[in-house]
Amino acid sequence: MTRRSPFGELVYTYRSRLGLSQEALAKEIARLASSGTGGIEGTVSDKTIFLHELEHEHPATYTIPRAGTIKVYADAFRLPEDSVERRDFFAAAEESRALKKASREAGKETRPPAPALTDDFVLRGRELPWARLRDELDAVLDGRPRVALVRGEAGIGKTRLLRELARQAERSHGDLVVAWGHCVAAASAGPAASPYHPFREILALLIGDIQGAGAGQLVSPTTGSRLRDRAPRAFTAMMERGPYLFGPLLDIADARLQAESLGLVSDAWREQFDMLIATRPRESTEAGMLHEQVAQALRQIAVDGPLVLVLDDLHWATAETVRLLSVLLHAVLEGTPVPILVLGSFRSHLLTQTNGLGPHPLPPVLRETQRLWGDIVIDLAGTTAPDQGRAYVDGRLDLIPNRLDRSFREELYQQTEGLPIFVENSLRALTDSGQLRPGSDGALVLTGRMRDIDMPTTSRAIIGRRLDDLDPAQRRALEIAAVQGEQFFAEPVAALLDLEPVAFADLFDMQLVDRQQLLVPGGTVAVAGQRLHRYQFAHALYQDYLGDSLGQIRREQHLGATARALEAVAGERPTHLAAIVADLYARAGLNPEAAAQHKVAGEYELDALNPDAAIRHFRRSIALADRQTQAEMVGHAMIGIGHGLRKMGAYEEAVLQCKTALSYGRALDSRQLTAYAAVFLGLLHYDLGENTVAEQEYRQALPILRELGQQREESRAEGLLAHALHGLGRYDEAIDAASRSLALAIRAGDDALAAESRLAAANCLNDLGLYEEAIALYEHAIELYRRGHDRRGEAICHADIGLCYLNMAKWARAMTALERARETTDRLGIVRLMPHVLLYLGLTHEGTGDLDAAGQDYAGSLMLRLTYRQYAFSMDALAGVLRVCLATGRPWRARRIAWGIARWLEEHGPEGIEEPFRVAESCVAALDAFGETEAARRLLGASVAVLHERAAKITSAEHRACYLHNVPANRALLARAASLDGLAKG
Repeated sequence: MTRRSPFGELVYTYRSRLGLSQEALAKEIARLASSGTGGIEGTVSDKTIFLHELEHEHPATYTIPRAGTIKVYADAFRLPEDSVERRDFFAAAEESRALKKASREAGKETRPPAPALTDDFVLRGRELPWARLRDELDAVLDGRPRVALVRGEAGIGKTRLLRELARQAERSHGDLVVAWGHCVAAASAGPAASPYHPFREILALLIGDIQGAGAGQLVSPTTGSRLRDRAPRAFTAMMERGPYLFGPLLDIADARLQAESLGLVSDAWREQFDMLIATRPRESTEAGMLHEQVAQALRQIAVDGPLVLVLDDLHWATAETVRLLSVLLHAVLEGTPVPILVLGSFRSHLLTQTNGLGPHPLPPVLRETQRLWGDIVIDLAGTTAPDQGRAYVDGRLDLIPNRLDRSFREELYQQTEGLPIFVENSLRALTDSGQLRPGSDGALVLTGRMRDIDMPTTSRAIIGRRLDDLDPAQRRALEIAAVQGEQFFAEPVAALLDLEPVAFADLFDMQLVDRQQLLVPGGTVAVAGQRLHRYQFAHALYQDYLGDSLGQIRREQHLGATARALEAVAGERPTHLAAIVADLYARAGLNPEAAAQHKVAGEYELDALNPDAAIRHFRRSIALADRQTQAEMVGHAMIGIGHGLRKMGAYEEAVLQCKTALSYGRALDSRQLTAYAAVFLGLLHYDLGENTVAEQEYRQALPILRELGQQREESRAEGLLAHALHGLGRYDEAIDAASRSLALAIRAGDDALAAESRLAAANCLNDLGLYEEAIALYEHAIELYRRGHDRRGEAICHADIGLCYLNMAKWARAMTALERARETTDRLGIVRLMPHVLLYLGLTHEGTGDLDAAGQDYAGSLMLRLTYRQYAFSMDALAGVLRVCLATGRPWRARRIAWGIARWLEEHGPEGIEEPFRVAESCVAALDAFGETEAARRLLGASVAVLHERAAKITSAEHRACYLHNVPANRALLARAASLDGLAKG
């Protein structure tokens, strides 16, 4: 009879009361330890918890905890000091230790411990692929980068082969380290793990985060110590070569804690790290820069010693992970060779499947990689050929003492074809049935005649035998889970089975994980304030068998029920679950529900600044929608595609998409859709500097929204109208529109819209030269943005506060505000805001005399404006480049720039230019310096006329005077007019 040790029984009892899986308990202990809560001074891994709770037939095999581990458990379980419960907890450990000692001394240990896997066992029948892998390892140990990807069907032993190579690699070189990254399927992708999960794991490991890595990372006892030895230098390499990794791929707070555990933290280090976070390279808003910094950081780490990177299950890899892998494989070929070995595994048949969002991203990268590196794919298909398959069977049986003859071995091969997963399950089935058992000498023997053994006759039967022995509750739970995929969330399964928390924990952790070993815990994710537990089938073949055995009707029923359960968890706000739910609905044949969830998934990806993914979901929503009942949703999905294109800077495509949505709304006679499309079309024209067209679109939408009683959307449109009128220099009208927007926002109780209206009004005050009043409004807007966790809005306000301060010549304050804006813009990847921030930084550096920095800032802003075809906005940065060229003695370039600006202003006027009078004054000064007096006077006359025209529309005499004389650019333009002969002083 199997049972837990007395100590293990108490650990299991207290954990079950808390409703935690083994992995969740390990993470909770680690969290408490890092925060100093409850006196926790150490941590335990989920593997340790598993060993303590394991059931044993004899006390001799108990796993006995150390004293420190007992205390960690007791503190985590909140057992009070000097309490009976705490004393009993420590006493149970002593009782377990005494039972183990007594059992060993009495010689009651009847089952010898399982021997460790030998190289011979793992490699039997795999000599050719093993030789290929060894060659790649030898090349890396000689200092050359290499790559090898292992291909094979489920159960053929890809991961085990790579693990053995990693183990031997560590033995081959004293400084070599191995880091594993696991690609995760959609069903277990969390918001923090999804795009770059395997590289997040790898980078965390390389800075020494052993506790968070999980037992699967540690291929040998030396792995942990080597990682800790190299971690400080790896941390430094990432700070130097990959500063943008802190945030997107390495949590900043966790990185600080890890640095403290490594002993890196000092006042100087803190200052350096904080400065790095605040001033990361501004180009890093592009994903390409993130990929490049990962590659360069890994190159630098490899200089310190050979590095083996394993990317397991690449068939689950996201497009972002695959693109990063491609950049890495290109980067390690460039420059001085570095000893990096990139290993991976994948199943070919899964590369041809799609989830409705497009083809798998890996095949094109495989083709390109093979072009650069040669034949990098190692196929394990041949390892199940007769000779190789029989060799594997022999190796597996030779691992344990046995008296099984050649006929048994041949029969085992014939039924399993030497596929490791089938061999293991067949042996387990025969052992469980009693047909194989240890003899008197401990050697495994066949209990009957060979012809009488009940050997499964097919591969499917081998898996079926294992699963058919489960009790009904276990089997039904696995069938429901199987429809989600190889990796799944357990809560929908528990909901469909109507399980209470204790029964839920017992079924999954104790029965299906510990006892049956059919599932592996996969951690937890938080969704809408709830914690979801992830699990994975111990092998994909279990999930395949269960899914195939359901039948179409039951499968679709489980898919639909699971989708509805997850949708209920997610609630009304878009979450990362929407993509999973959409896929489940689509597979259940519920296309309208799938279409709705793909739209929600698109909205989530827009909020998460993943426009590519958002566009894919919106397009899938349109494809699946029922045009009779979901016509309006289709139109809104079209607008969603436009939003995604806008975030990518593809404005021309976005305008076309939005015009299509506008036409669609009119064809449907949908006033709401028409208004929404018009508002968004106006926003696109505003982004392009076309404020007159933007105003027309907003004014077209506003009466419709007002008539429909949609206060929030009316507030939004009024706020956007205020921005367009501000851009046209109609400040009184803009402030009125902002006031209407604010009133509507307050009535609707929407802080975000209230913040936007204050921002619009503050921009007008900024242009009028009322800087202190503008700053007060910006700061009020920041409070509202913070309340709604809108970091984008905060960044915009900080940038505009910086503009106020630089116009007041308060350079230090301007720089502080702008650095805050840039840090947020970098971290969140807000591409559209970056040109503004760079322009203002350029003005600040120019004001302090740092012309080199100013030139770089202006050039960066100009590049981004031209990339996104925002030609009117580009004039501001171009004028900055012009001033720097004049000041640094580059007249030929300055002359060309001045004539270019003059032609633009003559043809297009000031519309769309952020600071038209600063641009005009700079151009006039340059033309005058080059002796182009007539051109200078012509441009100056036109600019002064526009300035006075705008001033005349300001009803307040005080504000009008401030606008003309307090704004540095306006004052400089009028002074320039007074200095040229023949022009009235205005």
